[in-house]
Amino acid sequence: MGQGNRPLGITILAILGFIGAVLLFIIGAIVATIASLISSALAGTIFSMLGAILSAIFIGLGIWELLFAIGLWKGWKAIWYLALIFQVFGLVGSCLAITTSYIASIPSIIFSLVIIWYLLRKNVKEYFGI
Repeated sequence: MGQGNRPLGITILAILGFIGAVLLFIIGAIVATIASLISSALAGTIFSMLGAILSAIFIGLGIWELLFAIGLWKGWKAIWYLALIFQVFGLVGSCLAITTSYIASIPSIIFSLVIIWYLLRKNVKEYFGI
């Protein structure tokens, strides 16, 4: 659990995570609604199945994002490790993708490096009990 004062950057990342979770829930609901409307208009079950699958994916991602945001907010040690692992994977992926798209890869590489640097700062590690 969080040790001491939550660093400002962690607070910002957690709030962005909460916002992202809400957006994923909303997208999941919209996808389900649209698929249902199309399905009933066309009397087809394939759209209903596809909509249910896509909706479940978005809602599942929303649940994951919500748990991640709560973990950041509360300073769960496991979330620190997961965040670091995800950023390293993102960095490697962006480096591998640089041959196909400089425009997308360079900002992604910079973002990952900044987040990794931030997660490794003393006060952040202390907050997560690392």
